[in-house]
Amino acid sequence: MIEISLQNVFKSFGADPVLKGINLELKETERLGLIGSNGSGKTTIFRLITGNEVGDSGVISLRKERTIGYLHQVPDAFNSLQAEAVLQLAFRDLFQIRQRMARIEAELEHAAASHLEELMRDYGELQNQFEQQGGYKIEMLINKICAG
Repeated sequence: MIEISLQNVFKSFGADPVLKGINLELKETERLGLIGSNGSGKTTIFRLITGNEVGDSGVISLRKERTIGYLHQVPDAFNSLQAEAVLQLAFRDLFQIRQRMARIEAELEHAAASHLEELMRDYGELQNQFEQQGGYKIEMLINKICAG
């Protein structure tokens, strides 16, 4: 059964044609990857399929009851952020644990002896959680992704 069909689809932005006579049929069990250089129309095809763009001509058909999800290439919330800042958002929970650990470290410097055991226990729990969730590898992962 055909899920998505594009027939002779054309799309231009001003005088610049992006899609010229695109034909595509995607069946229920098929998967499709779009590969091409920047500006070749990959995102435009997805925007046409989801109804976020209107083609200049051609027919786009979706099977009835079909729901299409679309994840923006660059979400609006990330427009002003650097790649490293976006990646750090993915590790927000671990950064919060690390901040709590730093606060306890600062408290330990001036804590009364009666409070030390409780602080050390809390710190140990946080440190264990941080380690189990890969917290000591965050910077390496972010740097590796940014450099890649």
